[in-house]
Amino acid sequence: MKEHTQRPISAYLIDPDRRTIEAVQMTGGPDHLAAIQNLLGCRIITAMPFGDHDTVYCDDEGLCGEPVYQFFGVKGYPNPVAGRGLVVGIDDEGYDTTPRATLAETKARTFFIERLFRNLWGIRAAERLTQCEIAPLDHITATLTREVVHG
Repeated sequence: MKEHTQRPISAYLIDPDRRTIEAVQMTGGPDHLAAIQNLLGCRIITAMPFGDHDTVYCDDEGLCGEPVYQFFGVKGYPNPVAGRGLVVGIDDEGYDTTPRATLAETKARTFFIERLFRNLWGIRAAERLTQCEIAPLDHITATLTREVVHG
C-alpha cells in the first residue's frame, strides 16, 4: 500500500439555495474532513453514490433545525437532499480524488428541487434552470429514479 499525503483535488459543489454547481479546489487524501465540512457548511456528513465511481457528500443533518425548502436530487437516488452536496471521486485506495464525472456530466445528473406547499414541489434540471415542473413529491422521486445513470 502506498503512502498517501494530502494533495489538492477538484470537486463539484452543488448549492441548491443558489441553484449552482461549480468546480472548487479542496484537499484530497486522508484527514480532510474539515475541508469537506467547511465547503458544505455542516458538522456531520453522509455519502451517497454518484454513478459507479464518484460520491456525493452531503449534510447528514440537513433537515434539522429551520424549515428547508431548497433541495437537490441526483438521478438514480430517489430522495431529495437538503443542504449542499460535494461530488468527489474515489481512488483505488478509497481516498477522495477528482471526480471521474465532468462538470457537464454532473449538471446532467443533478436536479434542483423546491418545496412550494405541502405536497407540491418544483423540479428543475441543473442544465435547464428556466424550466420548472410542478408536481407532487411521488412524481419528483419517480423522476429521480427514472433514469439511473452510471458513470
